[in-house]
Amino acid sequence: MPDIATEFGRRVREQRKLKGWTQTDLSVASGLNRSYLSDVERGKRNITLRQAKVVADTLEIPLRELLDGM
Repeated sequence: MPDIATEFGRRVREQRKLKGWTQTDLSVASGLNRSYLSDVERGKRNITLRQAKVVADTLEIPLRELLDGM
């Protein structure tokens, strides 16, 4: 079972790709650094709840969709 950071990052990547966005697109739209988002998607960074909410809002999905079942 992947750890929570890895699973969260996988879900962010999946939702980003569903929108047809690159990491740069998500970075620009969210105001978060692209390399930071890359680390989040790879499970290398622990994202704060505040930043997770920014990502979810930018992707236009409820935060619970990224966290459900973890």
